Amino acid sequence: ISKIKSSKAQLPLAIGKTISGDVYITDLATMPHLLIAGSTGSGKSVGINMIISSLLYSKIPADVKFILVDPKKIELSFYNKLRRHYLAVSPDVDEEIITIPQNAVIMLKSVEVEMEKRYDRLAKAGVRNSVD
Repeated sequence: ISKIKSSKAQLPLAIGKTISGDVYITDLATMPHLLIAGSTGSGKSVGINMIISSLLYSKIPADVKFILVDPKKIELSFYNKLRRHYLAVSPDVDEEIITIPQNAVIMLKSVEVEMEKRYDRLAKAGVRNSVD
């Protein structure tokens, strides 16, 4: 935990250990796309839980919000306890952990609207990102 908290990464992920046994930390912010795929029982859920846990340990609710989509309705249900802190919510969706495909579409559209608002603010300020 101390290694992830002391990391200089914007979005640090503890994804395992090196061959010498040191915790390996990478930065999710440097990954424009991340695909998690594999056969049944290969550890996809473990990987997703690791990503969420790493971000929970390293960020406060004001820094990160999750949209969790769980079509199986069981894999992510224990994250319901985060609803008042880390989960993005929409008044148009009546569930915290998205299990209904149409709700996923609605939630992603609301995030897209927020993203466009932020891009407009950055453009008006004449900067590329919030740290310029």
